[in-house]
Amino acid sequence: MPLHAAQLGFRSMRALLEEVLLLQREWSSKSTPAMERRGKLVRQAAPAWLRSRLVGRFGRALAANGSDGSGSKSAVPWFRVFDPALAPRATKGWYVVYLFAAGGGRVFLSLNQGTRLPGALNPRPDEEIKERVAWAHRTIGHATTIDRPFTWHINLDSRGRDLGRSYELGNVLAVEYSQGAVPDEPILARDLDIFLNLLNTLYEAEDHQGAVERIEDPPELLDAAHAVAIGTGSLTQQQRGQGFHQSAADRRAIEMRAMAVAEELFRSRGWQYHDVHSTESCDFICIDEGGKEISVEVKGTTSHGEAILITRAELELHQRMHPDNALVVVHSIELDRTGNQPVATGGRVRFAHPWSIIDSAVVPLAYKVDLIQTSEGMLLDLDAFRHTHE
Repeated sequence: MPLHAAQLGFRSMRALLEEVLLLQREWSSKSTPAMERRGKLVRQAAPAWLRSRLVGRFGRALAANGSDGSGSKSAVPWFRVFDPALAPRATKGWYVVYLFAAGGGRVFLSLNQGTRLPGALNPRPDEEIKERVAWAHRTIGHATTIDRPFTWHINLDSRGRDLGRSYELGNVLAVEYSQGAVPDEPILARDLDIFLNLLNTLYEAEDHQGAVERIEDPPELLDAAHAVAIGTGSLTQQQRGQGFHQSAADRRAIEMRAMAVAEELFRSRGWQYHDVHSTESCDFICIDEGGKEISVEVKGTTSHGEAILITRAELELHQRMHPDNALVVVHSIELDRTGNQPVATGGRVRFAHPWSIIDSAVVPLAYKVDLIQTSEGMLLDLDAFRHTHE
């Protein structure tokens, strides 16, 4: 059961921020008493304070949550405000977030964004993040009057492979609060209001201009889910007749375009490559510039490439081969259906080498249940049952 602010022993957001800043100095990747206390403040108390200020804002169902790491305790904890439909996870969409520097000297209230590629710990390309920041700067240019010393850049004392650098790159605008000098509640509340107005400006711009990062499943995932639903009998006859987003010819054209773009990528990197997609659970076996053999998965999509569809065999192979593996996603492919056969052109590349697949990012569309190994109850062959009792 979530704890309320009073149960956690703080009276204001100012007190909470100051306490977390002190606890940052005792950071450990393990669940020490200091880190357990920090986790309760970040995951429970702070989101509760935020939710009390979100009711009825902008006509949106805004939500709040926080994180101090999954498993190991993170050096940069955070809590955020977001629209669940547009930024369901911290890796996607725009949100307002409080980010604590790893060293504990400061915390930033930041207008920020998801900066990680789905299904991996790999960050988005720096240029892509910068393009999105530039779009946000243009969008909020004259959205509000700001009379406090806000900053375009933040420093979270990022350490090695932690997420600090990604948050730094993804920052659009921020205000810094220093340890021992966190302002009083009215100023904190006013700053939050300013940032929520800016966040709503970005959300409205996406609604009117077309989302920079609309959270939609690509057609191939929608088709797979549709096929599963038909197979499991969970669709009405009318729903079954609504059809699929892509034909077999569409999918073949997209696949061939993605494979061709992948070959161009390999040649540009000086890799040797061999197409094995018809015989193996990956698409290419490559020899990189260092002479190492790499198993490569290639996926093509007409979407923005936020998610891909893989088989169980592909998943197991790449989990087994990591770090000697790679993923090439050719997204935003254009499909021309005006001729007798569809023609796929264009496409932008996302490349992960090695490709690390996070378990929490793998969402099964359906499950196979082996009835022979059913552990409870009894399976009856009804034909045999009828013959026995006639």
